[in-house]
Amino acid sequence: MNARKFFLILTSAIVFELTILMFLIQLEKIKIESLINLGFTMYAALLFVAIIYSLFYAYLLTIFRTAVDSDIDKIQKYYKLFKKDKNRFKGVFLEWRIHTEANKLEKINGGKLELLAHDRGKYLITIFHSLISRLTKGDEYLTLSNLTFWANASYDDFILENLQAVKRGVIINRIIVLDKSIFTNENFHLRRKLIDFCGRISHWKANEKYGSLFEKMDFKFFLCESPSLELKQSLPYAILRNKKQKKESMIVLPRFFRGSSKVDVMFEETSQNHVFNTYLNRFESIANHQDLLEVDGLLMKLDNQSRY
Repeated sequence: MNARKFFLILTSAIVFELTILMFLIQLEKIKIESLINLGFTMYAALLFVAIIYSLFYAYLLTIFRTAVDSDIDKIQKYYKLFKKDKNRFKGVFLEWRIHTEANKLEKINGGKLELLAHDRGKYLITIFHSLISRLTKGDEYLTLSNLTFWANASYDDFILENLQAVKRGVIINRIIVLDKSIFTNENFHLRRKLIDFCGRISHWKANEKYGSLFEKMDFKFFLCESPSLELKQSLPYAILRNKKQKKESMIVLPRFFRGSSKVDVMFEETSQNHVFNTYLNRFESIANHQDLLEVDGLLMKLDNQSRY
């Protein structure tokens, strides 16, 4: 029971007792002098409870403010360290998180806060969307994804954010890994989904305003013969780095398998960073593969398949 509830219950009890006493006076069961003395006693007790409640409430506020001040001091401490850090992407990630929380505080101060209950796929889209929006000229965004990832994406919003990044001079290399089994008759519904997706991509390429920007973005498909479990479990992931300062880097690596729902974010590209190099080599290996298709080539293949 918190202090406020205790105070309300005690106040109600005193009011109830006073009501009983007034009733007894009317029945001449108790003297006026006794009631006055009792009244002063009860007033003193009520005042004492009010003082104790005020002190307890002030104590709780002090604990809360001390905790908040401690967290703010911690943020300022690491912010100073980030300003000296040579990996700019730590600052990019920090700015996104602080900006998000600052907006929440503003809404809390206004009296209402809405928290979006994303599923893990849509939350991943939010992460990628937020990071792409903060990239600048000379930054590279290398990513492997799959059709499942795009099923969670709002095509127009996410692609538009990519194109705006390209306009700022960001280099985006995007490869979508597809299992060749999608062309079998058993996967008709998945193939239909892929055709719709490719049609949406073609729409962007033909757009009068954004078509030229889309052509600057490397957007390709890789047809894989029975992709390994390791490859499937790693998708999607993204590597962010600076074209000139390769050690300024960051990898966003979802861990959505075996019941896990976490996203690892790692910084620094070094020769000792086995995880980073593993995923970078995987991307570069696929990017250099001869079976990569542009969206027009994939649509042609899908069209030929539908004739049989």
